[in-house]
Amino acid sequence: MWWNLRAHSFDNAKVLNGGYKRWLAEGLPTKSGDESYRAASFESYPRDGLIVGKGVVLAGIDDPNTALLNAL
Repeated sequence: MWWNLRAHSFDNAKVLNGGYKRWLAEGLPTKSGDESYRAASFESYPRDGLIVGKGVVLAGIDDPNTALLNAL
């Protein structure tokens, strides 16, 4: 999910290192109950070089310097 958000121009995504269980085990802060947030909008656009088509994948599939991430 983090990669998809970054690839579509959302830069403020965070990932819990160790997940929610570790967060709780370390006694880090949490909230419960109703929360309210002001309305916002977000316009997504794909970033060049992070999402590629079939031709680029096929060209790099045997290249050890190519990292392929299937985020379907």
